[in-house]
Amino acid sequence: MPDGSLDPRFIDYVATLVRHEKERNKQIEDEIAAAGWVGWPVFLTMVFFEAVDRKLGPEPADAAIVRFVADVRAEFPEMDIDATVAERMIRSVFDPRIAWATDPAMRARLQLSASYVALRGGGYSDEELTRLLEEAWRAAAQARAEEEGAQDAGSTADS
Repeated sequence: MPDGSLDPRFIDYVATLVRHEKERNKQIEDEIAAAGWVGWPVFLTMVFFEAVDRKLGPEPADAAIVRFVADVRAEFPEMDIDATVAERMIRSVFDPRIAWATDPAMRARLQLSASYVALRGGGYSDEELTRLLEEAWRAAAQARAEEEGAQDAGSTADS
């Protein structure tokens, strides 16, 4: 895997997490940790957007968002997820004009837990889950490539 590329094992990592394949998930986690979690935040963001969009539909009612956040918080009480921040993050999936701010650790906790709840409760077959995660992976890889291209263009312009 070239330096800076997106690790394809992220797909299996999330799939095994959702399917409760604990031993395989831990093995994949250890492999990714050894290689570094390069690109994980971008991939997780893409999974979050895709999972939440599919779970709640294109224009969810406020009550549906509140209920979903309550489900996430009930599933993961140890994560101490701020409901107000979570609801704003969920709303931002559907309305990019909605601004929210939180520390990266809270963002990652919320994205992972919300994605888990949305995917676990989505009734996806193994094939459907894999396709969804592959779509998120491709979107994340494209976003990283565009980001790296913009950085390269900026450094060339600075030369």
